[in-house]
Amino acid sequence: MSFVEDVVNYSGVVMTEDGRRLYGIDADTYEKVKTKIGPEVSQKVTEWIEGMVKHRLIDRNNLWVSLRDGIVLCQLINVIRPNVVPKYNTITKEGQEIHFLQAQENIQLYLKACQKIGLTDADMFSVPDLYSNKCMSQVINNIYSLSRKASALGIQGSGSTPSLAPVLARRNSARPAAPRPVEPKRWAPVQTHATPLHVDSLPSRRTNPSPQSSMDLSSMLIEHEKQIDVLKREVRDLKIQNRFQFFAGLAVAAFWLLKRFWFR
Repeated sequence: MSFVEDVVNYSGVVMTEDGRRLYGIDADTYEKVKTKIGPEVSQKVTEWIEGMVKHRLIDRNNLWVSLRDGIVLCQLINVIRPNVVPKYNTITKEGQEIHFLQAQENIQLYLKACQKIGLTDADMFSVPDLYSNKCMSQVINNIYSLSRKASALGIQGSGSTPSLAPVLARRNSARPAAPRPVEPKRWAPVQTHATPLHVDSLPSRRTNPSPQSSMDLSSMLIEHEKQIDVLKREVRDLKIQNRFQFFAGLAVAAFWLLKRFWFR
């Protein structure tokens, strides 16, 4: 995945290519892994992972090859929170690679564990980002965020390998402070004096029906019922007439056929 040029405004907010807003350390992480994913960054990430899992990676010069099967990631997350991934796919024989479906399952287990320990959606990546090497910058962004989480929990790797969080903290201290927002102008309240309204002064819309209007309504209903009865009778007569015409036509057609073929 190729990154487009991001929009960084004066308030310190970084807009990513997919429309997300990043602030503070997250913005620094995004800028760092986007603009400088070189040997230096990969070496720091490799050293930190090796210090956490306490063994060397498969390929120290290619981070994607070392992390592609998801085994090292599951080991790493288990160091930060023990048994958060209780079971994952591993290599049974030395030099043998696991199936690609098992590797993708390991990556999914790792991502679910990252959500369990409190990483946000901005810190996550998708399975193709790592397995298909589509966006390794987002994978490194996730590892940087995981490093900050481990540092906050007081978990350090073996040896003298430093955490990645202090590096980002130094970069964040050199970042210009965001300008203070301008407070909106406050207008003085307008004093209004409402005229009291009495309910008795309002005109009443409810009127009691008179006996004459009730009689007129009853007579109208009776008249409508009579008209409906007349219409029903007319419809019934039309149905009877149509049926008579239909059967008469059948009789004429039958007589014509008999006369033509039987009495020939």
